[in-house]
Amino acid sequence: MSLRLFSIKKAKTPKIAFGGDAVSDSVVNGLEQFGPWDLGKRLFNSLRLIIVYPEGQESIMYDLLENMIIEISLLRLRLEVILKISYNPGSASSYEETINKIREFIRNEPFRKDIAILQLIPEREEKPDSFYNLIKREIYLGSETNELSVQALMIPKWVEARDKIDYSRNLLLSIYSKMGGIPWVLKNTASRLIESASFIGYTTMEKKDVLYVIYSIFGSRGELIVNKILKYEAASDEDKKMYLEKAFKEMLENAYSSKLIALHRLGEINEIEKDILSNIINNIRGYLFIVEFPMDWSIPILIKSNYTHRNADPGTWFYGGVINNVPYFFIKLKSFNRRPSIVREAIKYGVILVTPRILDEFSWSDIADDIANQIYSLSSLHWGNVNGYFDVPVTIHFMRKMRNFVERNMVIPESNRAIFI
Repeated sequence: MSLRLFSIKKAKTPKIAFGGDAVSDSVVNGLEQFGPWDLGKRLFNSLRLIIVYPEGQESIMYDLLENMIIEISLLRLRLEVILKISYNPGSASSYEETINKIREFIRNEPFRKDIAILQLIPEREEKPDSFYNLIKREIYLGSETNELSVQALMIPKWVEARDKIDYSRNLLLSIYSKMGGIPWVLKNTASRLIESASFIGYTTMEKKDVLYVIYSIFGSRGELIVNKILKYEAASDEDKKMYLEKAFKEMLENAYSSKLIALHRLGEINEIEKDILSNIINNIRGYLFIVEFPMDWSIPILIKSNYTHRNADPGTWFYGGVINNVPYFFIKLKSFNRRPSIVREAIKYGVILVTPRILDEFSWSDIADDIANQIYSLSSLHWGNVNGYFDVPVTIHFMRKMRNFVERNMVIPESNRAIFI
């Protein structure tokens, strides 16, 4: 490998595109001037809200709505509240009444793609059987309601918010993305080496004798193609290997039109997966590589300047050596941490496998530089926040969120909407 240990490099700052493929450095400015990227291509031009709120919290609801009405023009949508339902938190009968009211109302709505449920909750509800999770599960898994989108707002966070304008914008962006809208994409492909590319985030989970294979596919410029959660009854290693092979073939078939396929693995890859992918990789017509995001090792990158040290800028990366025959890299992305005294760290990722063909045409330095650019570019697709960035690439963010859905017993087989944002 021709990379020099601890040679600091900087990935290029990605440009993001809005309506008409116009570029802006600011999410808010881009949306205000040009509208969302999919303007003219989307299947809806209105946002119809069903609001579910705790009894006695009408004033909070109307305060929120007042701000949303002001900010909805950012997305070039009309906002309409079509149903308000008050509920008693913690009451099982109130939950049933709420679900039944939504179902009854929806039966008379032939077009549902522009309808979203906004649920105001008094506190964070982590339990799988919490009021919010139960409603979300019933909506997304119900045959009558699965075209709807669900968004939560925690009341104390709204009340304490210093900037209600940005809070409203973030809320609207999240709802828009869950409805299937794409507010912005990358101006150019995330790969600097190959124009035609697909980026696939994936991970696996096991619960008793059930194997879950979870994946999301994004296009060259970060546009969402599909999310899938595959569920297999797998009691033995032979079962797991058979189903994993089937899942990988499905992922790759959905991306075969791309010359480059990058698989982003959340968590450490296991030996069964590595064995399957080693066999598959020889039959790939284009280029394929697998990047592992173990998420268990991060370090600060400090830059020396004028006899002092400062935190490295986002996009800074370096080669970190070979561990167990895997070349590892560290890249610093943007952080949501608002405390400047805390050192922001670079996350480790490793290149597990590459097609031999890519090594014939590009050097390791080219490949590493391209992967760093891809990761940095794909981290700028936070469609639920006006800051516009994640602390990981969007592929890995979706894996974290989709795992959370499975842990809460919400197994949504397939979706082309960003409901996991």
